[in-house]
Amino acid sequence: MLLRLPALLRGTQRPPPPQRAVSGSYTLQHSLKRPQLPSRLSNLRSVSQPVNVVDLTADGAKSTDVRNSAAFLNNQGSVYTSPDVINLDDDENERPAKRVKTNGHALGKEQARDSSSEVEKDAAHQTTPGSPLPQLRKPTAAANKQNVQRTRRTVVDRTARRANGLEPPPMATRLPPPKNVADFSPWNGHHPEDIMSETVVKAGYFDKPPGPNSTECNSAKPTIWPNLSQKNNMGLQTLSYLFTSVMEKRQAMGKCTAPSTFKPPPRVTVTDTKREAWLRDLANSGVPLRKQSRTIPHGVRGKLLMEQCLSKDISMPRAVWLAKCVGANELRAFRRKGVSGAAAASGESKWVREWTVHVEQFLEGVIAMCGQTDWQSKMDYAVKLATSFYAEKLLERDHYLDWIVTSFAQAPMDRLPIWIILVQLYWRDIIGFGKRGRQLSTAILENLHRIGTGQVRTCETLRDRLKKLLVVMAVTNRGCLVLPHTWEKYKHLLAPRPLADTDAKLDTPAQNITKRNERLGGPLNKTPKNTFCALLGLYAVLDTVDFSVEVEKLTDVCLARVEDVEKLVPALLKWSASVYRQGSSRVYLSARIITELHDRGHNTDGAVMEYIKTESTQSIDINNVHRVVADLARAGCFSTGRYLKCLIGSGALTRSDSSKLLTGLLTSLPLEALPPHLANTRQTLMRRLGYTQDENTAISRLVANVDPITGMISSSTDKLFAGLETFSQSAKLEFARRISSYATSWAKEGAISLNCFCTVRDLLQRCGDLRALADVTRAAMSTEDLTLLATLGDTLNMHANTFAAIGCLHNLLEQVLQRYRMLRSTQPLDRCSVLALSSLVRRFSDRALYGRLLESDLAMCDQQNSMAVCSPASDNLVNMHASNLDSDEDIDAVFASGNTMDEQLMKRVFVRIVQRASKPGRPDTRSPSKVCRWLNQLRAVDVGGFQHLAITHVKACLKDSSPDNAYGKVISALIASGCIQFEAVTEMAKDINLPNAASVIVRLVVSENIANDNLHACEAFRYKTQQAQCRIECSGSIIPSVVGSLENPNSESDDEEFNVLALLYSMSHYQEALQVATSATHFPTYLANCARVVKRMLNLTQNKSSGPPSARDIISLADPLSVVYCAAALAFYSKVPAFIEAEGDSGIREALLEALANGCEVWPQLLGSAGQATVQSIYQWARERVISSVLASGGPPNTEDNDAAQCLDILDVAHHAAEDEDTAAVMGTVTDKLRVLENQLLALENASDNDSFKQLLSSLQILLHLAVLYSASSGPVTDSLQQSRCNLLAGLCALLVQPKLQSQRETLEYIFDVASALADKVPEAGLQMLAKANATMAKDPRLACILGHSPAPDGWLALVSHPQPQGSQQQRALMKQAGGSQQQASQGRPSVPASPLQGSNLFGKAPIGRPTGETKTVPFPLRRWEIMSDATPAVGDNDTSLSLTLFGARKV
Repeated sequence: MLLRLPALLRGTQRPPPPQRAVSGSYTLQHSLKRPQLPSRLSNLRSVSQPVNVVDLTADGAKSTDVRNSAAFLNNQGSVYTSPDVINLDDDENERPAKRVKTNGHALGKEQARDSSSEVEKDAAHQTTPGSPLPQLRKPTAAANKQNVQRTRRTVVDRTARRANGLEPPPMATRLPPPKNVADFSPWNGHHPEDIMSETVVKAGYFDKPPGPNSTECNSAKPTIWPNLSQKNNMGLQTLSYLFTSVMEKRQAMGKCTAPSTFKPPPRVTVTDTKREAWLRDLANSGVPLRKQSRTIPHGVRGKLLMEQCLSKDISMPRAVWLAKCVGANELRAFRRKGVSGAAAASGESKWVREWTVHVEQFLEGVIAMCGQTDWQSKMDYAVKLATSFYAEKLLERDHYLDWIVTSFAQAPMDRLPIWIILVQLYWRDIIGFGKRGRQLSTAILENLHRIGTGQVRTCETLRDRLKKLLVVMAVTNRGCLVLPHTWEKYKHLLAPRPLADTDAKLDTPAQNITKRNERLGGPLNKTPKNTFCALLGLYAVLDTVDFSVEVEKLTDVCLARVEDVEKLVPALLKWSASVYRQGSSRVYLSARIITELHDRGHNTDGAVMEYIKTESTQSIDINNVHRVVADLARAGCFSTGRYLKCLIGSGALTRSDSSKLLTGLLTSLPLEALPPHLANTRQTLMRRLGYTQDENTAISRLVANVDPITGMISSSTDKLFAGLETFSQSAKLEFARRISSYATSWAKEGAISLNCFCTVRDLLQRCGDLRALADVTRAAMSTEDLTLLATLGDTLNMHANTFAAIGCLHNLLEQVLQRYRMLRSTQPLDRCSVLALSSLVRRFSDRALYGRLLESDLAMCDQQNSMAVCSPASDNLVNMHASNLDSDEDIDAVFASGNTMDEQLMKRVFVRIVQRASKPGRPDTRSPSKVCRWLNQLRAVDVGGFQHLAITHVKACLKDSSPDNAYGKVISALIASGCIQFEAVTEMAKDINLPNAASVIVRLVVSENIANDNLHACEAFRYKTQQAQCRIECSGSIIPSVVGSLENPNSESDDEEFNVLALLYSMSHYQEALQVATSATHFPTYLANCARVVKRMLNLTQNKSSGPPSARDIISLADPLSVVYCAAALAFYSKVPAFIEAEGDSGIREALLEALANGCEVWPQLLGSAGQATVQSIYQWARERVISSVLASGGPPNTEDNDAAQCLDILDVAHHAAEDEDTAAVMGTVTDKLRVLENQLLALENASDNDSFKQLLSSLQILLHLAVLYSASSGPVTDSLQQSRCNLLAGLCALLVQPKLQSQRETLEYIFDVASALADKVPEAGLQMLAKANATMAKDPRLACILGHSPAPDGWLALVSHPQPQGSQQQRALMKQAGGSQQQASQGRPSVPASPLQGSNLFGKAPIGRPTGETKTVPFPLRRWEIMSDATPAVGDNDTSLSLTLFGARKV
């Protein structure tokens, strides 16, 4: 960008000189004007700013300004400036005023002296005192009329002239008529010079045409050509000899023949007053610099020097001159101390480092002054001064640029725009070194990430600036955005936009950056957790679906995981029916996803038909598959006629096995979804299969047992349930449809009761139609009964996942909460309903407001239900002490006779209630049941005393070792009544830490038959709800109990209920369960029970062996559905010494290698679960296999069998577990392989030999993969590791410039990225050593970007020395004399040489008299601190103010 001094930085502005008007617009004049050489940084382009780079500090180009638009779009190397940040106005290119007052009396002496520092001493800016000009006489009226007539001209269309750029600028001087100026005629279109004729075009315009004998316009060819083209003419040789002689003479005269006599101005110690005066004189341009260079005051150095320049407003060239004078004296002090060689160079570099730090501190100080008076002008000066030092090579380049990048990364948001400008000033130099450019891009991405995540607040303009910086970097230097270690964090900021179909083949910068980062970061980020197949990723998404189910988005995610619908639909069916998953929600969720796919036009019928025709039914529940298809048929998304046609044509009806997927679906089709002709066909086919029962008659018989008006059941529920179990799935669905329609009509009429709803709920749950249960629940929301509302809340809590999958959960939740809010204002609060709804709302974080309301209502209920003490217990209950409390009436009489109890009586009543609850009985038809009502009444008498009695009894039950389940009846009643929380019971069992207590709590959590028989149906259902919720929320206390129960010899580890917990916690709490299981004491009983749990969990119960299943059996069962449990069992095996000894050291390893050979998709998860020794063994096997196979026979292993790719994947996954390996040795092997490959590339005669060349490229890909993997080791850095990295980097750099690879863009890109990532690990000393060792290759811009090496601007300059001729002194004198005589002879006849051989130096031979032998060149570094723009007081023979680049015309 252009950095220009604002006008405010100068003292008094000089008046602009009057300028003569010329034809054409102001824009045209200044665009064609060649810019002058800059004498200061007012209009100097930054040394590191690229020509064709858009300035991103601007707010944007406006479409109405053509020039600004061109600059913003990077046309013609223009730069768009930045307003309001740093003044970038060009004071020297401003349009001068139209009129200028040049009266010298208007300026005082002091003002004239100050302005003289900025005004050039030329005639145009000087005023000479003299007599005033004579006044012109006033014209008369006649003269005015004559002048008007003479000066009248045609009217000019100002609009047209302005549109065409022909409007003269306002500052143009208007010439009075007649406009007679020497050699100037304003353009009017009629002048002869303006008429383009053939003569004017060819020969130009002449006021006076040339004469016929004039040779001014003739060609010189007729005169010169004969002397050059005639045969035996020496003109060409003579001309060549002349040019060569001139160049030799110039070379001889341009040599430095005397040592440099440069001496910097001496420094003297002066007083502060004299020093200030000297600095003021330096700031005054009227004082000659030669006068100031006589002596320099001591004490002006470092940061103080720059602060003085800023405060005194010293012009930029003089400030740089002062810094050079001070620096030259400081640096010469090191040589005067008698130190030389490396010590002197080290001292000088240390001083330059300190000087650079001072410049950095100076800039930081000025930036910290933001907001103070004149800060903008000070900032302008400070930036230009630092840029001047950088341009003059007075700073340590790397340290200064690193400081800018670091400061940019650490800058707060309010100062970030300033650092953006500084970064842009040195943009080219920053991104020229890849390591520094990646640091800059990381800082930009981090700022954008913080802005995007809301960590900081800033304006949109700043965010747009940062985005534009990324855009420029992505277009000009994409390697800086290859950040494999942080790509996962920032990749959303560089996500490529989706291309249209026509542009799908284009490789956009964002796509290229994404591809390169994923290719480089893939091997580094692979772990067993994030390396999975497509199906495993799909099942992970389905398993983590919560209550917020959006089918459209979920379907998109599933399609992103598995794009092929022919594979997606069978995967959904397998997941819904797998024995390794639980719950009915997956049935409805799979059906909804397949329905969505069907609505989008996918062929889901074909995929479903192909799946149900498969013979394999292993590890799946066939009924769940049929339920999914039945739900699809209900929604009209499954062709039943196509299925029946397939069933008839497949021949499956002739087989007696009706458990197959194809034939079993016939008994599960919903009857209401079948048209009459298909229903008849289905009935006929069912008779063929042996189903002779009349389903319609049986359904009508069962429905007749339900009163259609009251909903009461005339027969016993057990008989009704028994008859329902004999129905097919189709009949159950039809029965559920009729019952739900009846219940819905009862609910709308307000006639549905609590008992009726509980019965209907049980019927629908047994039928497996929860969609109908959701309809009945929705219809019952209009009830006035708080108890029914509570059981509705329990229904939602129990089936929350299923209702969410159906899509009605949130609607039902909102309805039940709104109904409660309505009823609580009209009815007394009911504690059971508050507890039920509170337990429901706790599962939804967005219902926290309702949760606080229910907590308040619960406190009010406890307060209202507590009995007030009216009289002492001895007055009311004296006759009850002798009572035996044998009957229920006695217990009721206790609560009816008084409102207080003493501790003894309360304990007796509690014991009697416990005894009553322990006896078997029938479910109570009234709600609440007697047991729950008694417990709540006793709790209301004394909450504290009741809690003590309940906790004591629960602990006693947990410690009891009797196999009787009576303890469970009491605890279930306490939980169902709300007198004690399930969480408290599980914590008690965890604290007791006994196998028996663990077994009891496991039964309480999972058993479906442990509930008290005397409970009402709604209370028993509430206990089941609390069971399910406790299994989810109290895993921290249940998992230790589950593990502890395995130590009990009587543990029921084979039960299905125990398997429920094993499956649940192996998936949802894998690490916690594994840690608890492996930390337990490994008694034989514990290990035997664990083996039975593994068999049951993995469905290996058919294995009759008493021992644990082998590792081979476990690994053979692993697939995307069962891998969670197989990995858990394998991890448990690998941590238990008894199982390891049984399997042997190589048992798990051989089983894993066999699974790999068989194409197991889930091998990364199995490998991650194996022990450290197993992983180490497989890792070494894969590494040796890859390294030994590369280039073994001229190419990599056979790529068709994917052996090399699989071994590389194993290395990627297992590398993190094997980081203690000797990485340096492996990197050395890779380096040797790269050198062999390079030699083979050089020996390859014809690159078109596709087979050999492709094999070498494949080998190179594998070696680059290994280089990425091992170069990023995070272990301790040793000398051998650093040396291995340097050697590997050298090999990669050599391959990068390999000529035969230059046509392979992808391969070169990969090599560059790997080398760049490796260079980030190599210290700067190593990079410099590589750059010096490969100086020729380092000229390649790619290698310069990797190694950070940039050629010195004075690298072309060298001292040339010729060796002295051999022989004695007399011989050398003769040779010198012969050379002198030869030179005199040549000078005597310079026009025509005697023979062409005399110019033999033109053909490479040394001239006579010149020493023979090879010349030696020594680099000649320029002392930048001693190159000054003004001569010093002592002028020597060898001092010059010319730039030494003028001597670069000829290479010597």
